[in-house]
Amino acid sequence: MRNVAAAVLLGLSIFWGMPVHACVVDRYGPYDPTQYPANIIIGGKVVDDGLARDEPFADIKVDEVFVGTYSPTTYHLQSWVGGDGRCSPPGPDLKTGQQVLIYLGDPDGEAMGWILIHRIGSPLPTLRDTTPDYLLARFAREQWFKELPASRLDEHLDLDGLRSIEYRVIEADADLRSLVLTDQAVAERRRQRESEYHYVGGARSVSNPRQWFTPAETRAILGENGEAEVRFTVDPDGKINICRPTDDDVDRSVTVKLCLLLRQRAQMVAPVFDEEKTGYFALRRSGD
Repeated sequence: MRNVAAAVLLGLSIFWGMPVHACVVDRYGPYDPTQYPANIIIGGKVVDDGLARDEPFADIKVDEVFVGTYSPTTYHLQSWVGGDGRCSPPGPDLKTGQQVLIYLGDPDGEAMGWILIHRIGSPLPTLRDTTPDYLLARFAREQWFKELPASRLDEHLDLDGLRSIEYRVIEADADLRSLVLTDQAVAERRRQRESEYHYVGGARSVSNPRQWFTPAETRAILGENGEAEVRFTVDPDGKINICRPTDDDVDRSVTVKLCLLLRQRAQMVAPVFDEEKTGYFALRRSGD
């Protein structure tokens, strides 16, 4: 059944990406609440969905406020996160009855993102249950959808199938508030590290990478080259391990020298998050 879900989602992406729309819809995969802290986090059930002035929407009845203050009893979700501005985004793709978490920067702003919730042990929905009716109606005009047996839409998804369409599957007795607050704490820690340390292509450093080499040292390292770029890994103790050039056309002796000096001078921070385990550094002549 997971393949059917993937097929419908692929059809959705093809539909919205058709040339007639003259735009590209940005879909970044499931929203990760550990990436950015939210000022307001609410949870509830979708009580209405459909199209309003040809724009998809979903109304969520607010059952609980996990973070911040939120007074309205319903939240109106209408915009997809990450639209590129060249056309209207396709909307939230939520359906009445679904449990959802909404992440907000402010009460009146667009959602930073949202997450569908399914508790293990709850009845498993079908693909028809999880696909908004307006999408089913549009799919019905597509040949690939016409060839799909109707019975396939009414088969129950498994847990992998739910995850593939961006549900967060949690244990039956899981404390949702605790999960939300744990995610928020991770996001806060990320933001704190961003303010405390210097960014080096993903990795973090105590010292400013712009001050690692003087202009004279830069010229001596680069020689006749205008720039040298390397990628590196950071060990659990904060030491640079693998260090390699990003461009094989650059004189290897230059990048070997640069990697050697980086290991000596860069004060990398022991990685906490996966993205901090690799870094990128470019050395350029002043004014280049």
